[in-house]
Amino acid sequence: MKRRRKKRKLTIKNFALVAIFLYFLVTTIIYIRRDKPKIYEVKSGNLVKDQSFSGIILRDESVVNAENGGFVNYYVQDGKRVRVGTKVCSVDTNGEMAKYIADNKKPQEGLSEDVYRTIKRQLESFTLRYADNNFSEVYNTKYLLNLRLSEALDYNQIPDLENIIKVHNIQYKDIPSDTPGVVSLTMDSMIGKKVDDIVADDFVQANNRSIQRISGNEVKSGEPLYKLVKSDPWSIVFPLTEAQTKAYQNVQSVDVYIKSQGIEEVVPLRLMTGSDGKSYGVLSFSDYMVEMIDERYVDFEIKGSDQAGLKVPKSAIVEQEYYVIGSDYLTRPENETNRGVQKQIATQGDAQWQFIPLDRTMLVKDEEGNSFYYFHLPSDGSLSEGDTIKQDNGQTMQISEKKTLKGVYRINKGYVEFIRVNIQSEDDAYEIVTPKEGGLEEYDHILLDASKYKEGEIIHD
Repeated sequence: MKRRRKKRKLTIKNFALVAIFLYFLVTTIIYIRRDKPKIYEVKSGNLVKDQSFSGIILRDESVVNAENGGFVNYYVQDGKRVRVGTKVCSVDTNGEMAKYIADNKKPQEGLSEDVYRTIKRQLESFTLRYADNNFSEVYNTKYLLNLRLSEALDYNQIPDLENIIKVHNIQYKDIPSDTPGVVSLTMDSMIGKKVDDIVADDFVQANNRSIQRISGNEVKSGEPLYKLVKSDPWSIVFPLTEAQTKAYQNVQSVDVYIKSQGIEEVVPLRLMTGSDGKSYGVLSFSDYMVEMIDERYVDFEIKGSDQAGLKVPKSAIVEQEYYVIGSDYLTRPENETNRGVQKQIATQGDAQWQFIPLDRTMLVKDEEGNSFYYFHLPSDGSLSEGDTIKQDNGQTMQISEKKTLKGVYRINKGYVEFIRVNIQSEDDAYEIVTPKEGGLEEYDHILLDASKYKEGEIIHD
């Protein structure tokens, strides 16, 4: 009997040991296989990055239209300056002038070095700009090459022009310039646009109708003959993201590089809000207008400056949506530990008000210095969108406005805490953010894989 009782005790003890062993084994396996949070320690750093942009070129330009139809012949090369009274072109109303020039071309010994350089530069520019979704650039380049060759081969002085006109019954009308400027034979639907007129649709090149002229083209009355640029200053307008707008907010000038023309220059920069409500940058140039006269769209780089701040990986940046109320709507009664709002609970008769505590609130100031509180609705459903709340002075509002903030998840206290950040600059992997009072600080621990977590979640190392 004693032996049997002793054996039963050993069996129970062994079973308990096995159970404990299995518990620790399973717990260990679960711990090992559990995804551990990826934690990043915030450090100060900097970014130096050249930023690429595409912009629209605007100039002080106007179009000269034909008063009579006919065949046009140009006497001034594209990109050349003219004075008042300079004969830019003529319109041959019966086609005899074009026929005479075609029949009496002088043989050419070859192209000049200037023409070779111009053609080479245009081909290099085309190579840099070409994209499969912008095949119209092929036709633009083809036109410019034809124009340069036409200028090189056809712009010979015609001797005894007056006598030839009489003999061959040529009827044509000279078109002199009534304004000094630079002639361009490339025209489009954006001539006359001002900087403040630019909207996002203007950057879709397919929306811009363009034409190019060369000698021998037939024009109708009222159609454009040439474009005249009246002054040297010109501008590039380009779209900016929210982060870029913040990065350039206090920048007065930038180093711009236009690779297609080999142009690099430090120029003034100003920011503006377009009529469509979007942000744009405006670069102002005083040189190189002639080099860019046939271009409407341009790709360029802004050389990077050394932007310093707190360096945060992009994967750590999260967006949080909050309800927004004025700071005067947040209150704290004497018997409450948390701040909250006074919610209306009766709509008939005298209004009744109930205090609803809010666990986490965030004070945010706008650009005018006005204070607002950002908060999440309580998880118990005690406060909902559309509820009416009041200030101490009796003024009321409905909870409805929502805004999105960018930030990181800080875990210094062992749980996920959303900390708002102000992004100043970025590259493909990192953001440079500026520290705010009570916000993110150097050596804080934040979550790298922020999208896997939510605010308030307990973090286990």
